Amino acid sequence: MSRTARLILLAYFLFAFLYSLITPLLEASDELWHYPMVQYLATHGFNLPVQKTGVQTAWRQEGSQPPLYYLLAAALTFAFDTSDLSQIRYINPHADIGVIVPDRNVNMTIHTAARNAASGTVRAIYLSRWLSIVLGALTVWLTYRLAQELFPQREGVALLAMATVAFNPMFLFISASVNNDNLSNMLATALLVCIARLIKQRESPSMRELVLIGVLSGAGMLAKFNIGFLLPIIACALALNALRAHSLRAFVFGAAVTGGLTILIGAWWYVRNWQLYGDPTGLNVFLDIVGRRPVSANAAQLWSERHTFLMSYWGFFGGVNVPFADFVYTVFNSIAALCAVGLLRAAFGRHLWQVNALWLARAVSLAWIAVLFSGLLRWTSETWASQGRLMFAAIAPISIWLALGAWQIGGKHLARLVAAWYVFAAIAGLITIFSAYNPPVLSSYPPDSDLRSTAFSEPESPDTTALVLHSEHLLELTAQPAEYVMFHLNFQQTATMRRDWSLFVHLENEAGTIVAQRDVFLGEGLWATSQMRHIGQFWQNRVAVRLPDHTYAPQTLTVWLGFYDLKTGERMWAYSNGLRSDRVRVGTVRVVPRRVDSDIPNPMRANLGDAVALVGYDIQPLSAQVGETLTLTLYWQRLRPLQTDYRVFAQLVQPNTSNVYAQSDGMPASWTRPTSTWQEGEIIVDQHKLTVREGTPLGDWTLIVGMYELRKQVDREEFIRLRLHLPDGAQAEDFVTLTRLRVR
Repeated sequence: MSRTARLILLAYFLFAFLYSLITPLLEASDELWHYPMVQYLATHGFNLPVQKTGVQTAWRQEGSQPPLYYLLAAALTFAFDTSDLSQIRYINPHADIGVIVPDRNVNMTIHTAARNAASGTVRAIYLSRWLSIVLGALTVWLTYRLAQELFPQREGVALLAMATVAFNPMFLFISASVNNDNLSNMLATALLVCIARLIKQRESPSMRELVLIGVLSGAGMLAKFNIGFLLPIIACALALNALRAHSLRAFVFGAAVTGGLTILIGAWWYVRNWQLYGDPTGLNVFLDIVGRRPVSANAAQLWSERHTFLMSYWGFFGGVNVPFADFVYTVFNSIAALCAVGLLRAAFGRHLWQVNALWLARAVSLAWIAVLFSGLLRWTSETWASQGRLMFAAIAPISIWLALGAWQIGGKHLARLVAAWYVFAAIAGLITIFSAYNPPVLSSYPPDSDLRSTAFSEPESPDTTALVLHSEHLLELTAQPAEYVMFHLNFQQTATMRRDWSLFVHLENEAGTIVAQRDVFLGEGLWATSQMRHIGQFWQNRVAVRLPDHTYAPQTLTVWLGFYDLKTGERMWAYSNGLRSDRVRVGTVRVVPRRVDSDIPNPMRANLGDAVALVGYDIQPLSAQVGETLTLTLYWQRLRPLQTDYRVFAQLVQPNTSNVYAQSDGMPASWTRPTSTWQEGEIIVDQHKLTVREGTPLGDWTLIVGMYELRKQVDREEFIRLRLHLPDGAQAEDFVTLTRLRVR
């Protein structure tokens, strides 16, 4: 290894170690579930758990993963006392996982005082993270070795590829966390090196080489399922080698050794799955636990997820909720596009694609990228897994080909600029992660001595003020549907609290319906009140409440604030102006319609099946008693010529249930305007009467609408709903959610 390569590897260790320290415990991707799997094995004699659908465990779906990484980490940490895991793994019940919001609340756990160096669990997690760092270092080194195998005369390409892996912020982030991807990434890269050597050499592989391939393959099958895609590639490499050596015996012997070792090492896991779950991979129970998509994603849906896919290849931290600034992704994607142009240029060079063993080795590296990507597309069509980091099993060949493209375009000068950018991005990743989990600034001074205040106390200590809200006046804000309403709240802690109180901000209409709400822990999600020790301290707490996409407008919403116990539903007492209540009014929000050149009420554009668009609606009244009737007016427009006569349904429902409390079905405009008669540009006014059914419970229920085709079969009727198409091409539910209505 050259001196530069050793420096890159040393720099990787430094960055990865910093990432392991800067990233709070259990805040890396899925570490919240990966480490409990390690802890279970370490405390249960290395016996594997049995996965059961519907049974909630600390390791969730990770108990269905091949166990080698967890066994290695458990072997390193079994001597630690990890009985305090529940204190360390202090769940934030309101965390916005997979969602980017303007008021942070990104932390999946509460970072309590129990997280100190003396904790056995803390030491076990860090030791497991450092195991991952070593595995990541091996991946970096093996990238260099693979590049030397594929481009033996291009040391600059090998070094740039090595740097591209070593300083990829997302690779550093994953490599510094408890995550089984680190082992599978390393084993996949090691196997690619072995395959490249096998294809290139003229003589039959030695027993040592065959044993190495068999051991790596068997370990890979115990590391992650995606390694299984390499097994046919290994078989092809053995066949090519035997063909060049003109020895069928060499192929049979090589297949027997490598295949036999693979089976000997890894088969027990798949037999166990077959016996327990009726599926050798165990993916059926994995999907049952992690959750399937309601409808398998089509090409348009997958294409719409390309942005988050690329983001999570370069750097998308936390629980897929801590992004870089947008310009960072723009630079990364621009570099990748530039490298792709360089590869196209290189593709026309005869020296690169002369048909020989080296050409075949290069082709295999490309084939592995394609195979892995195809498998990921198939997987993510079933569950929500559009994350670029899942391509890290091919990060070595991806980085090698990107490095080659950069050299083809700009030689060593561009290569140095690209490497410098990756180093900058690695540093920016550390800053981004640190900033995301940095709590609000505490102060000993009130924001303004003239502010009015509201005191909050726990029900068991009504005479003891625990929190004080300071506010200047009643807020008067204006917003449109789908916008965030941001509140900057000034708090002071005045006493310790026994319970974990959640802050709620409700936006209610005149009927008392909660149109929008936000529930969070204090400190922008970082603090559990039972753990807070900020007596006498002041801080500003941002809270962002998002108005639903199709909020009824215009209307004025009252803003209410309070605290409640998530476990019991009990609220803190609020004292303001000598009055006691369980909440306090802090202002109003005026909801105004979107600005469009139309007099249609509540203008919108909900695309149903690329066939029709709902462009507005009106509902009167916004609340009703049992037996009363609501009048809903819908405004439709066709998106293309229609031959099918779709029917409209409107329902008042309890979300996430099959409970329907009012309903109207029929062709538009009381059966007078079948969809096949609609003209281009025409607005169809469609009125529906919904009577609230007897037995409807009091509460706030959701109004939904949609369209369906009624197909009459010989023995049944089939209802085929049009699915909602989002602007980016993604598909959502088979209905449009309008607004919430109160049954009085």
